[in-house]
Amino acid sequence: MPNPFEAYAERNLATPHKRRIEKKEAKLRQPSALEIKQAEDEILAVLYRRYHRGLKAEIAAAHGADFKRLESLLRALRWSRAEEVVDHVFAARWLRDADDDTKLAVLGYIDESFCRARVRDGRSVMDDGLWDEPLTPFLKVRHLLFGY
Repeated sequence: MPNPFEAYAERNLATPHKRRIEKKEAKLRQPSALEIKQAEDEILAVLYRRYHRGLKAEIAAAHGADFKRLESLLRALRWSRAEEVVDHVFAARWLRDADDDTKLAVLGYIDESFCRARVRDGRSVMDDGLWDEPLTPFLKVRHLLFGY
């Protein structure tokens, strides 16, 4: 049975006063575990993007025009021309001679652009072949950079 005093107060309390009470109650309410997790994930995503912007700037500073050429190739990539990236990496001595952190970062950028190109072409995001099928362009690039 509802409390008659609360019903009376609800009917007769002014709307601005109700909003102030609701705001205070919202501030006092503890966030749920899901809200906490979402806030943490948002912070991690911001930190991840900030780290990769800095890493990309470091690579661009260290390798200059070579990295800019690769970046422009990746920006304009269509899936039908993915083998051009493999040929570019094969010819890019600076990339094959770079340290493993640089190689891994560039491989990540190449993977992102391959995924975007596949989606633009109406394909699934990833589609690695089976053991008896030819290597995908991503696997060819990974093999060129790391040997496996």
